[in-house]
Amino acid sequence: SRLPPEEPVRAGDAQWEVWLPSDVPALRQWLTEHDGRLQYRGTYGHGDGEYEVADPIYDQCHFLPQPEVRQCFRDTAASSVGGRGVQPYSFVQNEREAVFIPAGAPHQVRNLKSCMKVALDFVSPEGITQCLEQVKHLRKLPDKHGAKEDKLQAQCMIIESARNAFKLIEQSRL
Repeated sequence: SRLPPEEPVRAGDAQWEVWLPSDVPALRQWLTEHDGRLQYRGTYGHGDGEYEVADPIYDQCHFLPQPEVRQCFRDTAASSVGGRGVQPYSFVQNEREAVFIPAGAPHQVRNLKSCMKVALDFVSPEGITQCLEQVKHLRKLPDKHGAKEDKLQAQCMIIESARNAFKLIEQSRL
């Protein structure tokens, strides 16, 4: 379903919301405009002293409860051409299920039960362009920002993949 239910889902182990990468600019703008009234989650920061939000998505400083997700949809639908608002895919993850997040897709998860997270970053060929776009955006963050580091090393992966492809081509010629 594209929007979360009115009441929190309690069946399952985790409740996910995953936004489309194409919705990032509108979502970022909405989060920036509503930053003052949104509740901050946990501890966060990218330097010493008073915290300043450099990017509301990369700072991971907000968890949007379902009423806020719905408000974001209404606000962005009212201000968009054609009335298409920013809305996530919302689903419940159960035990022994894996979740794949597309490159560049903002997401949030609420654990409904005690659980452990195991994460692995990978990039499919279809996600390379989006990863390179993210690298460009990350470079604009403040120097001490925790998300500034290119954890995926997208450019290195492209070079290594090309090297391996050329190696396979050479081996097939022998």
